[in-house]
Amino acid sequence: MGSKIWDDESFENENFAMALPAFQTKDLNEMERVFLDFIEYNLYVKGADYAKYYFILREFAEKKKKSFPLRPLDIKTIIYL
Repeated sequence: MGSKIWDDESFENENFAMALPAFQTKDLNEMERVFLDFIEYNLYVKGADYAKYYFILREFAEKKKKSFPLRPLDIKTIIYL
């Protein structure tokens, strides 16, 4: 959810369905709907929290020699988070 709010180019549920073959896109859509209903659509994600996990994921991807397709955050972006 955080990436869908903060990123212009976030992953969609169909992307996750390709990575997680046990789930179809319609299943992920339903899980997302239930989750959003459960949190009463309170989608506030602090910029600092998002940046923290963004960098954790980038570091993890680098260690595992995996691609991280989101564009790198730059200092101007971080300052305004």
